[in-house]
Amino acid sequence: PMKEETDLELHIDRLLPRAVELATTSVQYREKAAACEFLEASVKLCIGRSARQSGARGSEPKDFSGLYAKLFPAMLTLATDADSFARQLFAPLTFQVIHWLSSNVKGENAETIAMLEAIMGALGDEEHSGRREFAARCLGEFIQWSIKHNRSAKEGALNVSSLLRRLSALAHHPSGMQRLGFAFALNSPY
Repeated sequence: PMKEETDLELHIDRLLPRAVELATTSVQYREKAAACEFLEASVKLCIGRSARQSGARGSEPKDFSGLYAKLFPAMLTLATDADSFARQLFAPLTFQVIHWLSSNVKGENAETIAMLEAIMGALGDEEHSGRREFAARCLGEFIQWSIKHNRSAKEGALNVSSLLRRLSALAHHPSGMQRLGFAFALNSPY
């Protein structure tokens, strides 16, 4: 054990673009695996810090939505990757993050919105049908857990109303793939 604790200041937002690129496009297994592990650790670090700050009194919680905007689309891509290591790492992690984010207590939480935007983007993916189907499963999970975490029958599930606004935008989108994503979304809770 270390005698003294030290704080390491690491700016992962500068490393994320390269890590995402390596994790999603590298054909070298070691590079891809290391990048995937870095991305997984980054997600867990951000969630852990967010959870710790939300429990602390008197401190202003740090907003990780900027990092999440980069991480969540990559998570959805890697959860449907051809490489089984990436799939086994990110599919369960994606659902765990959805469970965590669906428990927020304020409407239009920036971190939850980052996940919803990533899911909506994946629903309209024009190249990968597997990503669209996984995003639809994520949407079903998000609805289920948002209703589970609903604290007040009077207000309704805050996350679901936010989701419905985004689904309405998908339904009226000029792109056929976005409207197909809407159809997947309608079928996802069933």
